[in-house]
Amino acid sequence: MPFVYLFFRRKNNINMTIASIIYLLLTLLLIILPGRIYGHYMLFIIPAFIIPILMYFDLINSFKNIYVLIIGILFIMFLCKDNMSTVFDIYNNLNTNTITADVLKTVINKNTEKDDKIIVFGNESRIYLETKHLAASKHIIQLPAVYVDSYLMDNFVHDLDSCSAKLILYTKFKLYSPKNVIIKNKIDTLLKEKKYKELTEVANYVILKRND
Repeated sequence: MPFVYLFFRRKNNINMTIASIIYLLLTLLLIILPGRIYGHYMLFIIPAFIIPILMYFDLINSFKNIYVLIIGILFIMFLCKDNMSTVFDIYNNLNTNTITADVLKTVINKNTEKDDKIIVFGNESRIYLETKHLAASKHIIQLPAVYVDSYLMDNFVHDLDSCSAKLILYTKFKLYSPKNVIIKNKIDTLLKEKKYKELTEVANYVILKRND
């Protein structure tokens, strides 16, 4: 990308500026189109910023003005402030998450035998790996696929209904979403019919145990 910029700069071609703006806007459009707020989607915009950044440094070199540099740095800091706070939050929560994972692992292993299977609602396949328990459903990652695929939703609900899982884990935040009403109703039914009972809560996780 920098070589492309240098090539067009040498020719003083305005088309490079127009093309970079169009590329940036197009990238933003493609990021917005899915309608989902995932931070890692912003990775796609990094290449689109390369040429504007090179143009900015070229501008600094042309004006040789410290104020242009300061304004640019402040602008970049403004753009990155939310991401930086996220980074600090992740750093601060690392120890808490580790403790939660250890407690969760202890509770699961204490209430299961080696060959028992479990179900974790949500995209938490790491729990299967950390506890060394097999999943009672082949759909170990349900979100957001179950929202758009009724066949997958029906299969996952059937797996819950079969009671093949010794433990069922979920977070209230995910389960109580309006989109998950079918799964919530099934879990409420399992509790009402006394096929499962609420064992305990670990941080945000609710753990249900099958009544054998």
